[in-house]
Amino acid sequence: MLHTIRAIIDDDAKWRDILRGLNQHFRHQTVTGKEVQDFISSLAVVDLSKVFAQYLTTTKIPVFEYGWERSRGWTACHPVLPLGECGAGFDMPVRVNIPGLGTQLLHPTEAWQSLQVTSPRAAELSVDENFYVTQSRVP
Repeated sequence: MLHTIRAIIDDDAKWRDILRGLNQHFRHQTVTGKEVQDFISSLAVVDLSKVFAQYLTTTKIPVFEYGWERSRGWTACHPVLPLGECGAGFDMPVRVNIPGLGTQLLHPTEAWQSLQVTSPRAAELSVDENFYVTQSRVP
């Protein structure tokens, strides 16, 4: 989970400051998980509450679903988590490698999205292994 959050932040200097800040801010204190989560979110300047909820309160790994329509030449990206698995508002970007398009940071939503792709190999999309998600190609 922490490595996924590091990949979401995508700034190693900021991530290092967050880790050092945790030690400095909470030194010799008894704290709750919520306090640590709020501290990380505030320094990251990203609301990570849904990410923490998913990875800390369930055993389900987020699923990044995508499809490919050769006739239209585009990839449709589904939410990282199906709505029934995590709930409304789950907001976690995912970095993917799309052959012919390169590395892209996608921001899945609760609805399917289209991404114009001209490469015939676009269906071979792969999720960056730094994001702890499962990928699933929908027929």
